[in-house]
Order: sequence, then C-alpha cells, then structure tokens
Amino acid sequence: LADSMGLGKTVQGIVGALLRNAISEAKGRPKLPTVLVSPNHAVSIQWAETLIKAGVSAGRIFQFMPKRSQHQYRGSVYILMTRYHLQTETKYILNLAKPRSRAPYSPLFPHAPNPLLIKLLNQYQYGKG
Repeated sequence: LADSMGLGKTVQGIVGALLRNAISEAKGRPKLPTVLVSPNHAVSIQWAETLIKAGVSAGRIFQFMPKRSQHQYRGSVYILMTRYHLQTETKYILNLAKPRSRAPYSPLFPHAPNPLLIKLLNQYQYGKG
C-alpha cells in the first residue's frame, strides 16, 4: 500500500493480514505467516501494538532481526520487519546462492529453491547495470 500520509495504510495493511488469517482458519487451513514491512523500527512497534489491540496474542507476533535462530520464528503468524532488515536479509540470501549447491536457509525464504535464488540474483545484478 502506498499513498499519501494519514490515509490509513497501517489499518488497511493490518486488517488485510487479519482477514487473510481469518479466512484460512474458516476454511480449516493453517494460518500462514504474514510479513509486515515498516519504514522503521518505531512504526514496527506501533504496528505490533495495533495487532495486540486487534486481539492478536503477543506470542504470535515476532519482530524480525537478522541472524536469529530459525526456531524463534516458528509459530509466529505476524513477522514485523523494517525495510532495512528486508533488504539486508534479501542481499544475504542472494549472496550465498551458488550454482549447483544447496540453497542457503533464510527464515524469510525457507523453501526457496537454489535455481530460483540464482535467477533472482542474476536479475538483480543485471538491473544494477
């Protein structure tokens, strides 16, 4: 979501995430993790508080930090992270991708096959010129 300041992007994004999980639950499907990317850590904290006010258990919300154990993310339905952390994690995983090797593990891309990571890295490098 991108529009002018003050038009309710926070509420729209959080309601969308809550609705997505409510629909999954109603269909008898497991809740899938939802990644919410904020512009900075202060906004990320505000979003966590908003999720708690909406009835989400604090134990289901995880503040993403690079280099944490993958086990810390398990069971989290909402993963909050900043733009910087998203960029850092993406760069980290793409830099580790090597042809003919096993894909490196990332909690954001747990099932990404290595050929896909190589393709994304090539597209990124081509776009940089």
